[in-house]
Amino acid sequence: MTRYWRLLLVTLPFVEIWLLIWAGRYLGAGTVLLSLVAAGLLGLTLIRTTGPRALDAIQERLLHGESPGGELLNAAMMLTAGALLVVPGYLSDLAALLLLLPWTRTPLRNRILAILIRHAKPIRPAGDMVIEGEGARVDNDPPRSAIQ
Repeated sequence: MTRYWRLLLVTLPFVEIWLLIWAGRYLGAGTVLLSLVAAGLLGLTLIRTTGPRALDAIQERLLHGESPGGELLNAAMMLTAGALLVVPGYLSDLAALLLLLPWTRTPLRNRILAILIRHAKPIRPAGDMVIEGEGARVDNDPPRSAIQ
């Protein structure tokens, strides 16, 4: 499986460059350059706006005592889509579009969650484990008279 990932990582830049050259011949260099700049700006905007919204959603779930796993995965997918839009190339833009559209993101998210659950290792409860140690109170605060 890792061999296929390596092959993909080596061949993907060449395919992206070939697609850009092909698009440049038929659409013109200015159109291709403008589309790449627009996609990059869209990706940067997506990255800047996704982070704070995702943190708000995660905090809301935590406040209600629920697991924020879905929100974390959604945020990761949106940030990945933003990063793919910043990378110049039409294949990376297509992959970002698949991560952005709700009707493709939801099945993909469910598939990723199923893989994560299948490969997750259960955490054993601590039980009656006792960790012994010694403690000492250290007061590092300066006296009040020194502050004023």
